[in-house]
Amino acid sequence: MGKRKIVQIPVSVYHIVGLAVAGQDGRYWYHSEGVTLRTAAERLKVSAEHFASVLAITSPQVPVARNGRITVGFIREGSRWGMMSGVQAALDHYLATGEIRGPKTGPFARALLGDEQAIVLDVWMARAFQVPQGWFNLVDCREKCENIIRQAAGILGWTPAQVQAAVWTEMTRKRGGGSLQLMRWIDSK
Repeated sequence: MGKRKIVQIPVSVYHIVGLAVAGQDGRYWYHSEGVTLRTAAERLKVSAEHFASVLAITSPQVPVARNGRITVGFIREGSRWGMMSGVQAALDHYLATGEIRGPKTGPFARALLGDEQAIVLDVWMARAFQVPQGWFNLVDCREKCENIIRQAAGILGWTPAQVQAAVWTEMTRKRGGGSLQLMRWIDSK
């Protein structure tokens, strides 16, 4: 998956460590949202794996809380409200094959299900690494950024998923990070 090209990552591991420390209040985001996700899946009578997969697939380019709303709407009613055509195609592919495609969505689902080694590289992480988001489609860039996160995890004594969640928290602090608000959308009907 992804193309090969040699890229320079303009930030050091210490830059990522600094962002993680600044965002450490979000270190356990995947754990806490994962617990809520499991409760939501149980209430909607679907597996946590299916719920996490749909949530991950519908996550590109939408705010976190809207992602929760879109996911609950799809699982409850089959609604595709708010989904871009590319997201709908990815969802159709998943429904037909059980496969999640993309460098962000698979790790996002795994992180929500408790995989502490999963590293989600999204637009906010691209900003943290000071690279164009499209570079995450390049194997070399993705591997270098994942290695920097693993090094930061070693320095901090955290898991890679915790480092990534803390960096994401710091990067989104002014722009609407936060909770998926899954129970809000489930309880709204």
